[in-house]
Amino acid sequence: MRRLGCGMGIVFFFVVLGACGPSAGSQEGGGGTGDSGGSSGAGGMGAGGVTGTGGVGVPLTHQLEATLYGGGAGRVTSTPAGIDCGSACTARFSEESRVTLHAVAGAGSEFLEWRGHCSGASTCRLDLDDDKRVTAVFVTSTTQTGNLGGLSGADQICNDRAVAAGLTGNYLAWLSTSSMDAIDRFSNTRG
Repeated sequence: MRRLGCGMGIVFFFVVLGACGPSAGSQEGGGGTGDSGGSSGAGGMGAGGVTGTGGVGVPLTHQLEATLYGGGAGRVTSTPAGIDCGSACTARFSEESRVTLHAVAGAGSEFLEWRGHCSGASTCRLDLDDDKRVTAVFVTSTTQTGNLGGLSGADQICNDRAVAAGLTGNYLAWLSTSSMDAIDRFSNTRG
């Protein structure tokens, strides 16, 4: 038996942009005239390049963006909470936060790998010292017995299964040949 993963040849990215926050280096506060701390009076620009009105600042944050890719279904969540792909794929975390992303495959799908600021199929752990982007790749999973008929035969199996499920589009089998890795078959379909 061979496991066969199917994914769409046409890729759609859905990103929900979330919370707006202060830009890096901005602070707001309540009164003060410091110069070494970089604040000046009532909202001017101080020596340290920080805009504000004194002592209390807004913590520096960085954005983490997660996207889902491939023909399979799945979900990405984070610890600490903030990312829950499907409903919110971006979140802001305090600078230097350690964020762990979890990929959970949906029914009939498998998590394949991370891309971007994480790679491989293990847990994605990020230290947010800057804005980061990751992509979770999910493929469908089915078991086929017998000869698949090469790449074209495997692609046809995926397309037949998609039609039976009421899906439209062109689907590709997640298989490698001696001259091409499976990832390259999907990479070549991105526009």
